[in-house]
Amino acid sequence: PVCARCLGLYLSAPVGAVVAWTRRRQRARLTPLALLALASVPTIATLGIEWTHLSPLSNVIRAVAALPLGAAIAAVLIREAARDARTDQLH
Repeated sequence: PVCARCLGLYLSAPVGAVVAWTRRRQRARLTPLALLALASVPTIATLGIEWTHLSPLSNVIRAVAALPLGAAIAAVLIREAARDARTDQLH
């Protein structure tokens, strides 16, 4: 068993990996850091809401908020691995 937030990360990672793999030859619109920062906003928002006791959040909300971050992490890993592979082929 994993927490709801981790479930969201795990469920969306394969989607992010597939999208990144199919678009690996396209130039990225965002830097890896910018993509991760943008994708983390929903998760950070839910953490802030919970930690400041503004409102209790359901597990569904936690999981859905983590979906962009899981996809972004996998996309960055695939994109960087593909970039390294291309660089290795040139040398």
